[in-house]
Amino acid sequence: MKKLSVVLICLILTSLFFSIPVSAASTNGNMYLKVTSLSDLKDGDIVKITNSNGLGIEWYKSGYRPHIRLSTTPAEDYSTFKVKKFGTGLYGFYMSWAYDFADYYFTSDLSISDVDINRFDTANEAAYKFAVSINNGSAVISDTNSGLPRDLQAYPTSTQPFLRYGPNPPGSLASRIWEIKKLVPYTVTFAKTGDWGTSFNATFTIKNNGNSTIQNWQLEFDFPYTISSIYDAQYVSRSGDHYILKNAGWNANIAPGATVTFGISGNPGNVTSDPTGYVLSSN
Repeated sequence: MKKLSVVLICLILTSLFFSIPVSAASTNGNMYLKVTSLSDLKDGDIVKITNSNGLGIEWYKSGYRPHIRLSTTPAEDYSTFKVKKFGTGLYGFYMSWAYDFADYYFTSDLSISDVDINRFDTANEAAYKFAVSINNGSAVISDTNSGLPRDLQAYPTSTQPFLRYGPNPPGSLASRIWEIKKLVPYTVTFAKTGDWGTSFNATFTIKNNGNSTIQNWQLEFDFPYTISSIYDAQYVSRSGDHYILKNAGWNANIAPGATVTFGISGNPGNVTSDPTGYVLSSN
């Protein structure tokens, strides 16, 4: 009886040991989701704005203050803007996180057609309000500071394309169609839940740290071990150590603040390195 009790205790302890994560590591990342309706565009969102040719709007330093331009290869730090919501369909785009360019906004000026950026002034607040409309992901950004509506449009030249506010219609329809993508931060946590030397079990947990739903998620990563089975996710492909997995269908969407967890089994065991190079995408 004593021997049986000892065996049972050992089995219970072994089971408990392998149910407790042996290792866990979290990695933060960012992804950009297309804004498909105004309800997705909120005060404080960080966004990128590009046109149908993939040209992005960026700010650049010239002299004592920043300016706005259209660039074919926008630098990451200079091509993101923070959203200010003034009212229904009325937004401003500014760069308040830049340490020496605090509170500079897109602005319009009746005396010029070029787009510029200036320090926000409540006395001239109308110059910073733009009417934004979005239809199936296609956005139009219109100046509300003039008597006639003028749309933000790309104006190509033989050298450097630039931006201007053009009268409606401003010529080519494509020149005034934009795509707004908002930043959605996320965290991926890898936890090894069991390791027997010849094989192992582990879980991945994806957390949506943003304020927009991540839809139809897909996760890429590098991992120098063979994944033999997956639960609560689906295998897409493997090339060398690079894996692509996707949602299981029923867990395709991750709401703001929510998490999704899926598990894997693999070999060999004695796992000493965690997955790296996470890329989360939404289709």
